[in-house]
Amino acid sequence: MKVFVHGPQAGGRLVAEKQCTAVIVDALRASATIASLFEHGVAEVLVVEHTAQAFAQKRRHPGAVLVGERGGVMIEGFDLGNSPLTAQPPVIARADKPVRVVFTSSNCSRCCLLAAGAGCMYLGSTVTASAVAGLLGQANGDVVFIPAGAAEDEARLVLEDYLACGVLIDKLGPAADPANDGAVAALALYRALGAGRLGERFAATDNGRRLTALGFGRDVRLAAQLDLYSTVPRHAEVIDLPDGGRGVVLVGERSSFR
Repeated sequence: MKVFVHGPQAGGRLVAEKQCTAVIVDALRASATIASLFEHGVAEVLVVEHTAQAFAQKRRHPGAVLVGERGGVMIEGFDLGNSPLTAQPPVIARADKPVRVVFTSSNCSRCCLLAAGAGCMYLGSTVTASAVAGLLGQANGDVVFIPAGAAEDEARLVLEDYLACGVLIDKLGPAADPANDGAVAALALYRALGAGRLGERFAATDNGRRLTALGFGRDVRLAAQLDLYSTVPRHAEVIDLPDGGRGVVLVGERSSFR
């Protein structure tokens, strides 16, 4: 399969045009947080771009759990921040019914909406690397990896996202044909800098240092690990929201490839 790495705007246009598979990669931390939610029993995650949309969903569905961040920290009035460590029991457990989550973040939410026209869309990172590779190996057609990068400047290199894209491409093995400079660079970066050293590399990135300074060093270390989860977030549908915007409904797809 041909694999590409493109930023959110270009990647979103490409996957809609080709109707191929998109993989959103937000390594610190949304990909890990949402994977952790599904791994620990959440039924679905509604991704919205704006905090007002999340609060509106809470008013409509009082049992929903609000998860997300702005500037790396939990939004005031939300139940949980964008942390894979809190997106698991006992915090997320509900004995009476499956949990439904509304999620919004500084950047990953925007990327999900941009790529929602893909033939199939997953969220992936190091923590689900083998599981994602297993699902992609069963699919037909090209794959576009979309590093979430920086919302304020898509041209800025966000190293952990490219390292995670490189991990995912590497996991695909000989089946993957890096078909653009972004894919070649991501794979080379991982093999040269990241193999066996992802924890160190993630911690030393701009975002890794920023999150550590905010008190989220454990999140950074967890998000750099390989193959923690076998459940991969997958786009199920796009829904219209009451304010005229859109939301992306994600479900968990379990992969036996670990």
